[in-house]
Amino acid sequence: MSNNELPIPNYPGWPRSSIAEVSEFVVRGTAPIYVESSDVQAIGQRCVTDRGFDSSYARPHDSRKMRNVLIPRAGDVLVNSTGTGTIGRSCIFDSPGRFIADGHITVVRPRKSLADGRWIESLIYSPWGQSFLESQCYSGSTNQVELSGSKFSRTLIPLPDVTEQRRIADVLHAVDEAIRSTERIIAKLELAKQGLIHDLLTRESNDWPLSSVDSEFDIRSGITLGPHKVARNHPKPYLRVANVRRGHIDMSDIALLEASSSESADYAVAPDDLLVVEGHANPWEIGRCAIVQPAQVGLLYQNHLFRLRARRMLPNFALLWLNSPSAQRYWWRTCATSSGLNTINTRQLKKLPVLVPDFSEQARIVELAASLSSRSGAEEQKLVKLRALKGGLVDDLLTGRVRPGALA
Repeated sequence: MSNNELPIPNYPGWPRSSIAEVSEFVVRGTAPIYVESSDVQAIGQRCVTDRGFDSSYARPHDSRKMRNVLIPRAGDVLVNSTGTGTIGRSCIFDSPGRFIADGHITVVRPRKSLADGRWIESLIYSPWGQSFLESQCYSGSTNQVELSGSKFSRTLIPLPDVTEQRRIADVLHAVDEAIRSTERIIAKLELAKQGLIHDLLTRESNDWPLSSVDSEFDIRSGITLGPHKVARNHPKPYLRVANVRRGHIDMSDIALLEASSSESADYAVAPDDLLVVEGHANPWEIGRCAIVQPAQVGLLYQNHLFRLRARRMLPNFALLWLNSPSAQRYWWRTCATSSGLNTINTRQLKKLPVLVPDFSEQARIVELAASLSSRSGAEEQKLVKLRALKGGLVDDLLTGRVRPGALA
């Protein structure tokens, strides 16, 4: 295999050609001249996404400066050519309007008689393509990692006839569309849930009694870490800030600490306990809250978490309130900042206002939120399956191991 050959197993009868040979041009964009507003938009790195071309990240370019700029056409392949971790990210340009490509983007315009842009894009954005393109990089004048344009142009790719390319691209495009559609549904469900909670917790709040965290919860900080807590003779699993996400506890990475029998009893979480994050570099992440599920009962928790145990509120309603925009705004106003970390203390937590509707109202809101979460969860499972299907199809179709006709 040549040093400039995309390392994809070749299907018998598929020739290899360079990207330059099957394209009208392979050209890097130029630095835009930004203005406050314009009918011409400059395409940058952020426009090239896993979900296709996103024009919302384009920035206005001076429409009077259109000489020597690269103007993409529908069907062109946009390839991100700078930045660690984003080299080779690609998409098909398909947006109406006036655009130019900036210096971070390489534009590939395939010869329609030889290559389908979606075929080229699928190859270079495959796992093999990504790995290969990363090996073709160099450190630019600003110490930024850049894709070598000459090496990229000379890259050899497998080239079945254009009809076969289009058939394969159609299959992969259909799965991509299903993935994007599912992602949009998940995003809409999440927005609907946020809107519902915001609406219910503001529109109806005038009739609800106002209380405080201090009145509604038993509050306790966790175990203070240090050298004396390194797991030795009595290791116990415990929860850290990283485990407490907004709305759920992440069990993928559980650490151990040294704990006595009395500490294990005092700091073990119980069903429906709420854990609140004390500090975070992002001020909108402080105070995020998760609820303890049966699988987490008995775990200990560190001192950068607060444990709240409800006295007269439904824990799942309390979870919604503590993660609500109202609570987030409170933390934003009251948190302290030191060494880049935003923190809250027990006194501030105790003063956090809490609205307390009657149990029936709490239960109604929890049920509505749970219904949306259930639908979102089903779509998430569907998305996982679609992504796995896409990965399998990429492996089979781009290597020629399976022909598109065999999928019918």
